[in-house]
Amino acid sequence: MGQDLARKKAYLAVIFLMILWGIDYVAIKVAQGSLTTLTLMFIRYLLGFFVISLFMILNRRRVKLSARHIPMMILCAFLGEIFYYYCEYSALRYMPAALVTVVLTFTPVVSAIMDRIIHKRKLSVIAITAMIICVLGVCLIIGLDMDEIRAGRLTGYVFCFCAVMLWASYNFAIENLEGDYDSVSLTFYQVMLVLIILAPVGIHQFPGFTVFNDHIILIAILFSGFLCEGVGFLIYIAGLRALGPTDMVTLNNLLPVSTAVFGWILLGEHLTPLQVFGMAVVIIASFTVVRNTEGKHS
Repeated sequence: MGQDLARKKAYLAVIFLMILWGIDYVAIKVAQGSLTTLTLMFIRYLLGFFVISLFMILNRRRVKLSARHIPMMILCAFLGEIFYYYCEYSALRYMPAALVTVVLTFTPVVSAIMDRIIHKRKLSVIAITAMIICVLGVCLIIGLDMDEIRAGRLTGYVFCFCAVMLWASYNFAIENLEGDYDSVSLTFYQVMLVLIILAPVGIHQFPGFTVFNDHIILIAILFSGFLCEGVGFLIYIAGLRALGPTDMVTLNNLLPVSTAVFGWILLGEHLTPLQVFGMAVVIIASFTVVRNTEGKHS
């Protein structure tokens, strides 16, 4: 009974997190009107780092970073944090937020293919079929978007697919560190390295504190940094421990839906019915790939 209640609370917390992250895409698009991508990333990570550091202090976590792991930590910081989010945020400048999130759900397919190549793991017929359907779903979305592509949206799709490749690569790189650090400590050191790397450019491109005279920009930054990057990460880790990777990836598929709803309400972004159908195809096919590859490729 107690375990069932704990799982229900975990499900509710993660669903709430998907709502937060859906709104986060809107907040990022709003903030991009006044801040460069790298400055926005730097501020967001700085606020999130404050939350994660506070959590570690309150829980008395002290995990020493081994010198031999620093090169791999730096590589992961670039792949899964700096390059990935630069591509994701850049895509948001060209595309509706919902389309960005749905293309990113293509990541499990790329991860499964890379896993087949690197680790020689066999793929089931169901997984291969789902991967093909997922590709067709993405092609459907892009094909329905040809007029916008000619008008410049192609750049957004290129950034999205770069982000997919980067995150899939990051998943394999991070395997070299997961056995030596818990998730919170691993993220703490990665975010710290990201801040060190981004600080020179992020501070240089910062337009000044007068940018926060616009209270909407200020709220968007605080919401994105403290809640979505900091608190959101802690909720995600707790959910992962309580529910396991497969259920977490399943719930992650709510993100494009949440983003589409809030993109429509707050930004007036619209998708055609056929694009919504394409989104559903990609989400269901991606979910099927995860279910048939042991939930590894989140």
